[in-house]
Amino acid sequence: MDLGTDAGDVARRLERRQETAEVLTGLAVLLFLFFVLVISMTLAGPGPLPAGGELPAEVAALVGSATLAVLAGLRIPALDRRAETELTRLGVENWLPEDGRTDFEDDVTGLRSQGRRAVFVATVCAWVLAGCAALFGANGTGGASAETGTEALADVVAVADAQGVPGLWVEYRVDGVPRTVKLSQDSVDGHAVGQVVAVVYDPAHPQDVRLAGEAEASPSPVALLIVLMVIAVGVVLGQVLQALHRRRLDRAVRRTGWRRASVTVVRGAGARRRKVPDFEVRFRDGSSIALHGNERSRYTGVLTERPGRLAWIGGWGRDMVVLFPAGAVGERPLAIPAYAPGKRRS
Repeated sequence: MDLGTDAGDVARRLERRQETAEVLTGLAVLLFLFFVLVISMTLAGPGPLPAGGELPAEVAALVGSATLAVLAGLRIPALDRRAETELTRLGVENWLPEDGRTDFEDDVTGLRSQGRRAVFVATVCAWVLAGCAALFGANGTGGASAETGTEALADVVAVADAQGVPGLWVEYRVDGVPRTVKLSQDSVDGHAVGQVVAVVYDPAHPQDVRLAGEAEASPSPVALLIVLMVIAVGVVLGQVLQALHRRRLDRAVRRTGWRRASVTVVRGAGARRRKVPDFEVRFRDGSSIALHGNERSRYTGVLTERPGRLAWIGGWGRDMVVLFPAGAVGERPLAIPAYAPGKRRS
């Protein structure tokens, strides 16, 4: 499909396609993790495994989501190759001068290390999700209730363990099978060994039991697990997208190289962009280009204090980077992702 000849339009179309592929990949990964969580809760939950085709259906959904993630991920390299083809066709001179190219051998921008760090954080959060799912499943449905539970008589068999730690152990029967379960320490008061008490248990999970008339267990641990799972899901999605974006920027600057320039930093227009830097770039051949930062930077205020700073510009279209040398705002070089709303002006 012909993307046209206008460099700005081509760059915007390619960026939309690349971002769509990245978002689909991130969502597919989350869908895969979701079914991992579902299966983890099913396997870790108390009681027997669900009957029927519930577990096979969950496994099939897991395989399907993994396939979707792989297919969406394979689309990203294909779009990368298309972007390089279009850059060759349009010419890098739309954004950078032809002469004066500089290449840095090391990861001076930190883009690759940032991408690896994002992958590491996403992996850790995925393990947190799996752990929360296992704990969530182990907690069952949160306790038997008088409305859904079954009431039975139980004998108090102990009010403390061998070390003398208080606890209420009761023995009751479910379908003629005796069960012994420890209740909460708060249930000890007023009970003695040999006493007969009424308990309520969940028929689906007979070991999930409490004293009749006793308030259900506090949902705070389960609620905390849910909050942690929601936070972990958001972090995983954000880190996956950040890793993919850093990878795209790194490929762009390696493809075009760097050009030395004089850069004046100004604050972005509007209250929401006050910490997002914009750049007025003038190259050594006298040409110029306007760039907009696409991320907030804590150094925006410092960078605006002095116009005409030395910097290097790399990338093309919507994937550009402004690289300030070490000493501009700290001991390390500072790379700020940016995009070009228009072409270079002679």
